[in-house]
Order: sequence, then C-alpha cells, then structure tokens
Amino acid sequence: MLTYDQDGFRRAGRPHRIVSGALHYFRVHPELWEDRLTRLRALGANTVDTYVPWNFHETAPGKADFTGWRDLGRFLRLAQDLGLDAVVRPGHQQLFEWEIRPLPLTGPTGLDRLDWSGNRAAARPAGRPGFHRFTHALADGHGPADAFLDLSGWGTGLVWLNGFLLGHYDTPRGPQRTLYAPGPLWCDGENEIVVLELERPGTELPLRDRPDLGRTTVVTLR
Repeated sequence: MLTYDQDGFRRAGRPHRIVSGALHYFRVHPELWEDRLTRLRALGANTVDTYVPWNFHETAPGKADFTGWRDLGRFLRLAQDLGLDAVVRPGHQQLFEWEIRPLPLTGPTGLDRLDWSGNRAAARPAGRPGFHRFTHALADGHGPADAFLDLSGWGTGLVWLNGFLLGHYDTPRGPQRTLYAPGPLWCDGENEIVVLELERPGTELPLRDRPDLGRTTVVTLR
C-alpha cells in the first residue's frame, strides 16, 4: 500500500518514487496488452496511466460495456500481475482528440439526400440523435401565413421548413416552446418539416397561431 508524508510517497514504510508511463487500453488490441505492459515495465516504469473514455464504454444511453476490447478490469489485472501500479482516471473524458467531421445539411449532399423509407419517429429511443420528417398541407383557401411550430413534446435540436433552417430549440431548458415559421417560407400544397432531435423525440409537431414563450421575467431598470 502506498502512503505519503512530507518527504513524498512510501511503500511499506520505504521511500517510493512513482515512474509512470501512459498506455491507453482502448488504443491497443487486447491481445497486445500484456506485451505492451511488459515493455513498459522493461523501460523502468512501475506505474501505468490510463483514462476511461465513457463514450467508448457507454454504447447506448445508460448501457455500459466492459467486455472484450472494453474490459478495463482485465487490463488492470494484467498490470498488477506484472508488478505495475495503475493511475486510472475515470470521469467524463470523451476522447476529445478524436476527429469530428461536420454533417453537411445544405445543397445536394444535405437534407434532400436523406432516406426516409421506414422512418418511425416515435420508435426511436430517447437519447439517440435522429432526423424526423413531417409534412403539412395548407388548407384550401388558406394561403401562406405566419405560424409557430409547437415543440413542447421534444428535447433539443434543429428544425428546417422546406429546406430553410428555422433555428435551434431546447424545450426542457426553455423557456421558449415554439419556433417562428414566417409566412414566406410556406408554399401552396405540401410543405416539408425536418427535425434533427438530439435527445428526446416527440410524436407530433402541431402548428399554432401564436408563440409560446414560456415563463417570462420582467426586469425594471432604474
């Protein structure tokens, strides 16, 4: 067991210096873990350092996987068998160094290329990003007019009307629950509404004739 005092770390009462090297188990094939840990030990290290990337282990919302390549316990037991201590950093590490590419949502590679066959918005699990498509046909005798999309049953995301980005919504954190859809964006006949929901998909997208701004606060400046 390691202890410490004003002079530093001690193991079994004797001065102990931590010589650590980083070896991230999620970047090395499991069959090579023992070999790489042995090489680390041969370099003179007595400690292996790794962090625990939760976006590697949480394969679905609320479901953690610690098997196979994700078997952190096996990696640490191998280190222990080789006489290595371990500095393990669990937490909300998200592999920030992973390359992230933008998803083009305009032009010929954007929304018009999405395949809506078999789309079932209500069947998508909460916590999974997904696109949802709605259509709205203007009633006979009612030309394009300003309207407000009611997103009170949704989470957070983006909305497009006929390919035009209306904006971002964040219903749970609010307070606004509607998005303004200007009259000039509507067309006679069928209109397409696309929602990119990031958290909690709703099942409907009704239109309102007035905004719902949620709770408002009046501030008096003196």
